[in-house]
Amino acid sequence: MAKPQRKRCPACRITKWAYDFGGQPHDGSPHRCKSCVRKGWWAEGETLPSLDALRQRVAPETYWTYPLTAHQHRSLKAQQEGRCAICDRMARLVVDHCHDEHLLVRGMLCSSCNTGIGLLGDSADRLKRAAEYLERPILAKRPSGTRPPTRSEQIEAELLRRELSRVAADSTPES
Repeated sequence: MAKPQRKRCPACRITKWAYDFGGQPHDGSPHRCKSCVRKGWWAEGETLPSLDALRQRVAPETYWTYPLTAHQHRSLKAQQEGRCAICDRMARLVVDHCHDEHLLVRGMLCSSCNTGIGLLGDSADRLKRAAEYLERPILAKRPSGTRPPTRSEQIEAELLRRELSRVAADSTPES
């Protein structure tokens, strides 16, 4: 049995097993490991940063998206005391930026809040309307003491409905 080969990734500069790399590129250039490819490190033709430059950065995916050094990233997180700028929860924070001016960093948010404002198109107006919507009176309310049906109860009711409609269709007199 052949011994597994090890290879050094030119992007992250970590020696990994050969199976951590994809197939060989056709042009013969060094191939990046799968995790670096997934993170989108170093597009074709781009030069690799020095090891010192890598150490200054938080995470390459953060650096390539926003020009933050590790120190700036830590400062921003410390300024918010490790809490989301919107919901104030302690959570893993992501960098929030203005989509109109891509390089403008607004702060750090938990992924739920970041996704929420992203889905609202980063529009303060839409966010205000969503807040007003949530504050409106509730139009319909489930009677107290009741609960929504479980999935198995929903399936059982659907099967019963189908059976009743089949029986009704079978019992209709033919003309």
